Amino acid sequence: MDRTFHESFIALMNEQVGDETEALLDALRQEPAVSVRFNPKKRGLVPEGLLMEGARVAWCEDGIYLDKRPQFTLDPLLHGGAYYVQEASSMFLHYAVRQLAGERAICALDACAAPGGKSTLLHGALPPGSLVVSNEYVRNRAHILAENIAKWGYANSVVTNNGVEDFVRDKGAFDLVVVDAPCSGEGMFRKEPEALRQWSLDNVAMCVARQRQIVGNAVCALKEGGLFVYSTCTFNRKEDEELGDYIEKELGLEEVTLDLPEEWGIVRGERGYHFYPHRTKGEGLYMSFYRKEGTEGREEKRKEGKRKGEKGQLREIGKIWLKNDEDYEIEEVEGRIVAFAKTHADLMRRIAFGKNALMAGVELGVMKGNKFVPSSALALSEALTGNVERVDVDKETALRYLRRETIDLSGKAEKGYVVVQYQGLPLGWVKNLGNRSNNLYPEYWRIRKL
Repeated sequence: MDRTFHESFIALMNEQVGDETEALLDALRQEPAVSVRFNPKKRGLVPEGLLMEGARVAWCEDGIYLDKRPQFTLDPLLHGGAYYVQEASSMFLHYAVRQLAGERAICALDACAAPGGKSTLLHGALPPGSLVVSNEYVRNRAHILAENIAKWGYANSVVTNNGVEDFVRDKGAFDLVVVDAPCSGEGMFRKEPEALRQWSLDNVAMCVARQRQIVGNAVCALKEGGLFVYSTCTFNRKEDEELGDYIEKELGLEEVTLDLPEEWGIVRGERGYHFYPHRTKGEGLYMSFYRKEGTEGREEKRKEGKRKGEKGQLREIGKIWLKNDEDYEIEEVEGRIVAFAKTHADLMRRIAFGKNALMAGVELGVMKGNKFVPSSALALSEALTGNVERVDVDKETALRYLRRETIDLSGKAEKGYVVVQYQGLPLGWVKNLGNRSNNLYPEYWRIRKL
């Protein structure tokens, strides 16, 4: 494709990187690198040698580069949440969180989360037992986010479809808030040609105004002493360092820095860190880190009294379908039976009932009449009991299942709900009727024929 850069963009880069500008522009004319990040909780389910191999991403132990881009859609391991296709520079959040977030389980808000790269990364990078609330304002993107989070399979997950301003009243609820802000997309010019065509100084100014509004609202949800992460996929100072000025001077946060190996090629800016594609193997990225003044966050007080989730039928469902069911509180939320981890139940409950939550905790399923129907998210969840029937299928059958076609399990399983697996990795449910089976894979998840 023709990559002709706007004169104003070249001028900005000349001011910013000086005599490296031509090297940067040359890098933006090249094809992007391909990288994936493995799911640490599901990696062990897949036999050795079946996962893709490649050079490791230096700042993320679960990330690798691939020599070429495969047809990911036709790999059942992707649909089962064994890995996530993510640009390597964005994986830097893994390194930063490991260094700055501490060792105790925390509550995190990913405020602009779709399609799910940073949220799925947080689940693997944060201490065990941490809660990640993933929010997306745009409705159709929020549904894609919910699908990706469900497939990733971590129990301590919430997905909401709200404006960031809706979290202002959750004052001090989160130990970590991440804002991967909508931006002018300079760092994605070679991956997204539309970003190059739409770039202008006016668009940069519009992005800055929106970024200030989002950041100002998001900071309200951060506890005292909490960590705030601001990132963009752009290069210019107006959306990066100057936005950092606003975070420090207007919002009162203080920047924190990282210890970085020089050989990684990451550039320390006036504040924050730049990934330039002529220096690092990845797309353009900016990321900076801040602490909110104070040392103590607001403690979540557990509510007393009998909850709906403790009623007999719901509790029995938990005992049947959950591993370690005693670790969860079972409730009905808008017709869905869900399990909240007890360590975060109050916050999860408040969000589930108080915001537009697309998923909260582990969705167990729904009651249809007096019969329970398990959800697809449960089949993919770490919380699913090991006592359910499972059938491993070959790749051809797995792809038929993922297209929502009928598959034959004759003689392979007992009647009832059965988890379909590929190479030991759960994909979803069928209801085996003996002479045939009903494919219960969600219509909106299915692979369209290529």
